[in-house]
Amino acid sequence: AVVSTQSTGMQKMSGTSRDFPTVRSCCICYKEDAEPFLFMPCCGTPTTTTLFCNDCLQTICHMDTRTGPNVGQCPICRKNFEFVNGALTVYTRRGVCLMCRQTYELGPEDLCERCVIGRDYPFRYLCDRCGRYQMIPHPMWKYQPTPEQKGGATWACHQGCYDYTRWTIHPEDVSSIPHVLIPESWNQVRQEQSSTMLERVRSFRSERS
Repeated sequence: AVVSTQSTGMQKMSGTSRDFPTVRSCCICYKEDAEPFLFMPCCGTPTTTTLFCNDCLQTICHMDTRTGPNVGQCPICRKNFEFVNGALTVYTRRGVCLMCRQTYELGPEDLCERCVIGRDYPFRYLCDRCGRYQMIPHPMWKYQPTPEQKGGATWACHQGCYDYTRWTIHPEDVSSIPHVLIPESWNQVRQEQSSTMLERVRSFRSERS
């Protein structure tokens, strides 16, 4: 059940040339004559080069009905947005997440931001009580101090405990976590992924040269 709705970060459509880069085009329709161009209020800045025209964003709002009427999903970060009195603004809706059953800001399909991540990146986790693995559609790794230590948050174990227990991500799944979502405390994992990404870039450049 949704308990509140609010809009923040309003952005007027009357942007001037000094607010945006000199060369502009919509990142959806690629039109260069679709003034005024807008940056997303959820993840954009006045100096960003990722811009959208009013018509494309209005179309997204009218076609995307998962969250509510005239509410769209950002093409970049997937947060919700809407137009209020001609201004582009972040759309915030709080309620009970259908996955974790906690009260948070809700996104598409009535899921909180973390459950949206978990839906896209479900991994295997070890239950600290029964010692069995379970696939969990929530980023439980975000609660772990290190890849080897169990997190402080709990999730229902359906492998034998039938209770809320603590979890540790499967060692083989650690490398599948997107680099931008690796916890800051996981220094070694972040360094290893950075090295791997660098090697891939070097290999790609070598193949093309």
